[in-house]
Amino acid sequence: MLAAGGTLGVAGLAGCLDTFEEFAGDAAGDLVHTVATPAAFYGGADAPAESRAESDRTVEYVPITVSGTVEGLESSVDLPTYVTTSLVQAQNHNSSRSNRTSAVRSDPDADGDGLADVLELERKLATQVAAASDSISKRSARTSRPALEDVVVTIDAVQAELERCMTDVCATVRENADIREQAVRTAIDAVDAGDWEQAEASVERVRETVAGDIRRLEDAIDSDDDGLDADSDGDGLDDGSELAAYLDGEAVIGERFVLTAPDARLGDERLADELTPERVLQYLTGRADDSDGTVYAWGRSEPRLTADVDWPFPTGTGPYNPNEQLLALGYKGEGLNNATVSLDVRGSIDSDDDGDGVDTAVGAVSIGGGNVSRNDGNGLHSWGNERAVGDSSVSPTVVLSVTARPEDCPEPMPALLFVRRIRHGEQLVFAGGWIVDDNALYGNAVTMFVAEGVPELASVAHDRSVEAMRRTITAGLTRERSRLGSLVYDGELGEAALSFLPPAHRDGPVRDDLLERVRERVSDRNSRTGKAITIALRDGPAGPDEESLQTTIVPLDCPIVQIALAEGCEDCEECKCITNLVPAVNTISSR
Repeated sequence: MLAAGGTLGVAGLAGCLDTFEEFAGDAAGDLVHTVATPAAFYGGADAPAESRAESDRTVEYVPITVSGTVEGLESSVDLPTYVTTSLVQAQNHNSSRSNRTSAVRSDPDADGDGLADVLELERKLATQVAAASDSISKRSARTSRPALEDVVVTIDAVQAELERCMTDVCATVRENADIREQAVRTAIDAVDAGDWEQAEASVERVRETVAGDIRRLEDAIDSDDDGLDADSDGDGLDDGSELAAYLDGEAVIGERFVLTAPDARLGDERLADELTPERVLQYLTGRADDSDGTVYAWGRSEPRLTADVDWPFPTGTGPYNPNEQLLALGYKGEGLNNATVSLDVRGSIDSDDDGDGVDTAVGAVSIGGGNVSRNDGNGLHSWGNERAVGDSSVSPTVVLSVTARPEDCPEPMPALLFVRRIRHGEQLVFAGGWIVDDNALYGNAVTMFVAEGVPELASVAHDRSVEAMRRTITAGLTRERSRLGSLVYDGELGEAALSFLPPAHRDGPVRDDLLERVRERVSDRNSRTGKAITIALRDGPAGPDEESLQTTIVPLDCPIVQIALAEGCEDCEECKCITNLVPAVNTISSR
């Protein structure tokens, strides 16, 4: 709440705030920074092949009401707040991608044989082993031992789950679990002794064993007819076929939003303290309920995404692993990457993981695929340590592994939800969205978040034509990639993808390192087709017995445009002009 002598409450953030007392009648006049203007991600000046333009932009006026009472009298003031939302659509997203299994089942372990539960843990184990291997390759005793201890914990969980699985494949995995645990303990001893070569050899042995077990379990599940005909809505169609059919058409694969509010203050209290990541995301995903079951009231209207977004990722949803790690590779554009950033999908991401005071999200590429095991302790109640960039102050990015079900989508799909806060010009800007998590859904694809800095902010007055405003915005951009705006790349990881990557990742050792990280996220061979998976940037065009790795590249640093409104304008027509700041070509591309 905001307080100065008395107390102020934010009605739109209510439900979680107390009743406000001792509110001086003129306290609203003591509020500072009470202006906000609508904003949106810039659509871009160029639309290269295989990019996805945002479409169906909407901007809404969603004022936050700050209110209180004194001696039984109520007083309140509306703070102007805007939310702009847009859809990311794709035509035939399934093209050149291969589903991890032949069907996406709502209950992958319907027969109770335990195979799906073991597979879920094995995939979690694979990402933990990758994280441990990365730490060991950097000779980091500080991060290697905890990472290896996480592996041991998951191996123990696998062994416990295997007790109820009596199949032959589980017997093989059970034997391997004992071998793996011994190899991990050997690696821990080697780390303690500084014998990094032994540690690397032991972890590589574990990685190979885990990869083999995952293939065995996937094949066993694919051959189990009991789990392949799940029909959760009773329409006679297999759930997996329905989702595949949806993604074969003109599918929504993501959404973006920009929410702007005043950086309002009353004394030492700030509206920003009430707008935690949890509250912002609860509103935008329609999850805002108080303990009494009363829906929070933002004000006259509530900012909402169109998709049903749910987290934590529900256990047992589909064959993709709901609890894999999301691995962020902390590149700084210096030819070498620093420590891998462990991201907790339940909490905010402190991207200064190596403690050097530099936000590793700058110049970073993050590869999506689940969650991690360690928590930074902040949960979703904190934005983490902000960093000053010019006249802005920028938070780390919060990323959660979620399910998203767009309108007309037959069932939820695995996705990554993201948001960050920017303070700029006495305003709060919350920028984020969700995007399909290719690595969780497909066997030969990854989703990448990319950034080479914080979002560039442009402010233009609504006193000229849309084309003139667009030219003004483009002329003020300082980065080459900013001209692409919020376009999402959807295609093979080949030459066409380079313009969407930060410059440091386009050639040299940093690019090589990135491609190696990508390789670690997928199998060498597609278990469904038997074809080898290649990376076009490294291996060239795919041959007849090969298939090229696909990627969805999402910029986290795309420019944000704020429209300076005429005095007295809040919910007026010129607010709508921001929906026109889209690329000249705003069509759904098809590969």
